[in-house]
Amino acid sequence: MKQSCLLFLLTVCTITSSYSQLKYGVRAGVNSTNYAINGDMPFDPRISMYGGVMGVMPVRKSISFESGLFLSGKGSKTPKSVSYESVKQLTYLSVPIMISYSPIKNFAIAAGPQMSVLLSEKFKGMTFQKETKSYEVGAIVDLSYQIKTIGISFRYDHGLTQVFKVVLNQQEPLQYGYRFRSRTFQFGAFYLFPSKKFSGR
Repeated sequence: MKQSCLLFLLTVCTITSSYSQLKYGVRAGVNSTNYAINGDMPFDPRISMYGGVMGVMPVRKSISFESGLFLSGKGSKTPKSVSYESVKQLTYLSVPIMISYSPIKNFAIAAGPQMSVLLSEKFKGMTFQKETKSYEVGAIVDLSYQIKTIGISFRYDHGLTQVFKVVLNQQEPLQYGYRFRSRTFQFGAFYLFPSKKFSGR
């Protein structure tokens, strides 16, 4: 499954990069990630980084397609109120595919699906028997403000698929009664390389 996801991500990037009007850029920022268990959030968020390359392809004056390829850290940690410490550190390779609409000059809102492939995982603290899924599918909403080629953005990533299965103290796997899904807030900045064919979003 992981190989299929990687092939899909590479195909999307290859097709996107073939359009002559595509405008390239870089994006980086901070993640705040937590995990919802059946709707509740019993953990504290983990702060991490994300970064990568992005592409914007105009469709009309105020509408464009956006995609990219990003390394993104996710995870969570136990709250300070408990007597033990456990930190989940996951790193993904993510490709969002969004439609962006700019209702007024310099502002834009974008939304769409995101496919992520797990690259690495690390658990600190308590020992778990774990089976982390090799991929994650989410839905994202992005608000951005751009002046010429520089902009800032606030993004929410709502995980749709279960992230991992855990067996704690040799008891029944939690996936039979609990569903772990990620909730990620991102704040970052981006820079679009100048292009004569496309002056901005």
